[in-house]
Order: sequence, then structure tokens, then C-alpha cells
Amino acid sequence: MDKLKNILSHKSVAVIGPAPNLENKNLGNYIDSFDIVIRINEFVSEELSSDYGSRTDVLFLNLNNHSIELNKKMFKQKKTSADNIKLIVCPRNSLHVSPFHENNFVKEENIFQNYKLIGTDTELFHIGDKKNKYLEDQIGCHPTVGTLALALLNEIDTKNIFIAGFSMYKTRLTYNKALYNFLKPFGFNNKNKRGHNTDKEIAFLRSIFCENENVNGDPYFKTIIKNKLDKGIIFKLSIFYYSFLIKFFKKY
Repeated sequence: MDKLKNILSHKSVAVIGPAPNLENKNLGNYIDSFDIVIRINEFVSEELSSDYGSRTDVLFLNLNNHSIELNKKMFKQKKTSADNIKLIVCPRNSLHVSPFHENNFVKEENIFQNYKLIGTDTELFHIGDKKNKYLEDQIGCHPTVGTLALALLNEIDTKNIFIAGFSMYKTRLTYNKALYNFLKPFGFNNKNKRGHNTDKEIAFLRSIFCENENVNGDPYFKTIIKNKLDKGIIFKLSIFYYSFLIKFFKKY
């Protein structure tokens, strides 16, 4: 992990996800004030720079087969931002390019081949298959790239970490409007549909971050992970789940 440690050690780090809860929060300048800005799977959110910041220094990227074309388009359309990325990190198993063979990998397909198709000269750092297995065993499930990234950061001696744009699928929509407009032509739906075991991910993140005074975040992160309750957020979450229950019982 030397390549990642060399960039992040003793630095202030902002980790920014693509969830819509940062819209209209005007945290962009604060995010850009950190030494290093990390993004997860995209840097389209920079278009909302007043809320999401304008920099991407390190990009954690899913290099599965399904993402090849959208990654190619993203790096082509956002070439200036792409050229300023210091390191691209893939935390997945090197053979895990399709959800259909998660436990039955196809050796002829791998993340390195998919990375070449993107058309970027930025250095790729793969954490290694053994490290991926170790992290997934610790987390207790096959987690999101975001949770894998946070698990790795927990092992690095950073100055402090600010985590934002991670709703853990608790918001009504999955993506902010800039990212959704980019993903829509590829057939993506913005209705929130949880595809991972986020309960286990949340439990893991609480276990490593809840008492860590050097880790802070936006209101959603504080509420879900740090357990610093924000009444406004709790009210919104309560309304969301109340509406879900009403629809559920009406249906059944």
C-alpha cells in the first residue's frame, strides 16, 4: 500500500461520494481546502463544485465490465480533471469484473485489461487480491467500493479525514443530479435500490470510526456512522421509512 500511503500519510483528506445529500450545502470550498480530495467511482460531481468541490486527487474506481464505456466517456469528457488525478485505486479482486462470477472467476477477464480500455495515463494501484479478501472478511460481506476505500484509509496515518456524500442508500435518490445526468444515457435509474449488505457495512464503519476523533463528516455520516444525531436528518429518515412502510402494507 506504499503508493497510497505516500500520497495520504500525514495529510488532511476529504472522501467524497456521489450521494445527493450534499446538494445545496455549499461545502465545496471546505472540501477543496483539504490536502487530498478522494472521490468514489466518479468525478462528474465536480460540476456541482459549490457543493462537492472541484478537485479529484485520488480516484477509487470500480473496473468491472459494466463500467467500461461509462469510464471511457467520463475520462474523455472530463480530461482536464482526469489529467490532474494523482492515482487511481482499484480495491476489488483483480478478476472480479462481473457480479455473475464473483466466486467463479474467469482468468481471461481482469481489471487490468479493463483499465487499459479507459485510455488514461494515470497510474493504477491495485491493492492486491489478498488485501481485498482480508478487507471483505473484516467487513463481513461483499461491500461497496466506498466502504473498501474507507477501510483502507483507516489503516493509513492521515492527519484527519472528512467523509461526505455517503448516504449508505438512506436517501430517496442514489446520485446527485450531475452524476445522474451523466449515467442516464447508460440506462441507470436514480431511484434508490440497495444492492449491497449496507447494514453490515454500516456496522463495520461504526466499529472503526465511531470513536475516532480524527474522522468527521457531513450530517448523514454523523448520524449513520458517528451516531451524532441531527434532528433534521433523523426527521427526513423517519419520513422516508414511514412512507416505505405505508406503501408496503398497502401492497400486501
